[in-house]
Amino acid sequence: MVDLKEHVMAHHRSKIELMPYSFLSENNGFWMANYPETYAKVILPSNENSQEAMKARIEVLEFLNRVDNTNRKKEEWTLGWKCPKEMVKGTQEEEVESEKPNGSYSPTRPTIYEGLALQQLTLGLGDSTAIFKLDLGVSIRFYMIHLNDFRS
Repeated sequence: MVDLKEHVMAHHRSKIELMPYSFLSENNGFWMANYPETYAKVILPSNENSQEAMKARIEVLEFLNRVDNTNRKKEEWTLGWKCPKEMVKGTQEEEVESEKPNGSYSPTRPTIYEGLALQQLTLGLGDSTAIFKLDLGVSIRFYMIHLNDFRS
């Protein structure tokens, strides 16, 4: 992670400023590690559903799409991402329970997911919903947002 942090700060500073604060944490390094099986033996991976883990997977997949001559192919990355379930059974479940939802929004550091797409938008009087699909490479998540009338 030290080498990755130095590289990112030297070559991608403007992009890292848009990432969640813990994007380059040791725990989140699992999702960007060349050898995730070994990494998971030493450092507990961040929860796969956390904002920083999802963003790391999206960034790795976008990197693989941009660069042709990588040492590992997309299938190898996504297979490696499945290993923490076997490596640290029970530990991740505890982490999920202790994780507090963060309802705060920062206009200076918004979360941007390139893999997020609007699936359905239903507008009506009083009851409207939007359904979004988030493709993370190893899993797909759906989110439903209820929209309310707002009068200022």
